[in-house]
Amino acid sequence: MKNLKYTITAFFLSIGFFVNAQNEANFALEGGNSFLSIKQKYDGKIKGSLFINDNFQSAKINDVLQQYPTRYNAYSDNFEVQHNGKVKYIVVTKENETQVNFPKNNKLYKTYLYTDRDKTKKGFFVVLSEGENYALVLKEKIVFVEEQKPKTPYEKYKNPELKRVKDTYYLSLKGSKTLSEIKLRKKDVINFFENDSKMVSSLIKKNKLNVKKEEDLIRLLKLYDNQSR
Repeated sequence: MKNLKYTITAFFLSIGFFVNAQNEANFALEGGNSFLSIKQKYDGKIKGSLFINDNFQSAKINDVLQQYPTRYNAYSDNFEVQHNGKVKYIVVTKENETQVNFPKNNKLYKTYLYTDRDKTKKGFFVVLSEGENYALVLKEKIVFVEEQKPKTPYEKYKNPELKRVKDTYYLSLKGSKTLSEIKLRKKDVINFFENDSKMVSSLIKKNKLNVKKEEDLIRLLKLYDNQSR
C-alpha cells in the first residue's frame, strides 16, 4: 500500500520480562518477539482508522506484571505500546508466541499459525474459547480500499479509506497447531470435524444448538471437548 509506508529504525526490545534499575523498568531481550521503533507516514486523504480501538488501553504483555497502554493495529497485525514516553511495536515472529491481554475488556489476543489461501501464516487472534482439544478464535480485519475515480461525469470521486470488514472465525481441533477458517453454518461446522462429524451432529441435535450463534458454537465445542478426553 503506497500511502502507508513504515520506515523501521530498529531497536529490538523484549516482551518477556522486566529488569528494574533505579526504579525504571527496561525491557530485556527475549528471542524474536520484538518491540520496534517505527515512523509511520500517512496520507491525510485516507479516511478511517488502522486500529480496532483508537484509544490506548492498559494491557498485560505475556507474563510481564506491569501493564502498558496498548492498542491493536488490525491493518498491519501488530500492537502499539506506549513505553517510556515513546510508542513501540509488538510484531509477529515465527519463532515465538505472544499474548496481549486487556483485563478491563476481558479480551485476550494470542499468536497462532493459520491457513490462508493454502499458505501457512502467523498472526494475532482474539481468543473466544480454548479447551484441551480445540481453540476457537476471531481474526479482526481492517483493509485498505483504493481511491475510486469517476468513470462518468455523473460519478463522484471517492477518497481511499481504511475500512473495518467482517471478522473471521478460525478453529483448530485435537492439538492441531494450525487454525483453519470456519463458517458459522451447520453443515460447515459438522463437516469441519471430519471423523467426529456424526458425534457433533448428534450433540447439536440433542442440545438444540444453533451454531450460527457464537455462544452456541462455544457450547458445542465444550461438549465435544468433554467427550474427546
